[in-house]
Amino acid sequence: TVTQQAASTLDKASSLTVTADAGTVKLDASALAKMSTAEDDVVISIEKGTNADDGKYTFTATSAGDNLFPEGQDNISITLTVPAPSGMTDNKVFVYYLGPKGAERINAEVKEVEGSQTVTWTVGHFSTYFVTTTEQSVSVTVDGTTTTYTDFSDALAQIEAGDTATVILLDDVT
Repeated sequence: TVTQQAASTLDKASSLTVTADAGTVKLDASALAKMSTAEDDVVISIEKGTNADDGKYTFTATSAGDNLFPEGQDNISITLTVPAPSGMTDNKVFVYYLGPKGAERINAEVKEVEGSQTVTWTVGHFSTYFVTTTEQSVSVTVDGTTTTYTDFSDALAQIEAGDTATVILLDDVT
């Protein structure tokens, strides 16, 4: 949590890095300028998924319940870093933005930070991202929740009768 008083001074800073157990967020000067206008304390959160969602990370920055960095804030730069899954290498880094209308692949790379492998990517908004060692072929969105799959048949099997679903091919499917 950044108090409103502290946030109001951030418009003069060039960047701010927030570190938590689940990962790291680095905000650029443009993001900090926006954050400095918050009328309440700013809460920055990184939540890691559990069980089947193990590779999902949800990043948020809110003030008085409002999302400070929603989709469409492309004039800012937010660098996100999370621990790399065991065995992940540069050629097997796949990060997907899980938006309300489908998934989008994000360029990412593996870096070594203080002896540990991490996955780092830069975006213009906070949201939910999926980090995996396997390239995903299909995304399915039902009721605003997006999930990715490696197999088209598996994706279709998850859609239940009566669901209004959006299916997006992320790769050529045969």
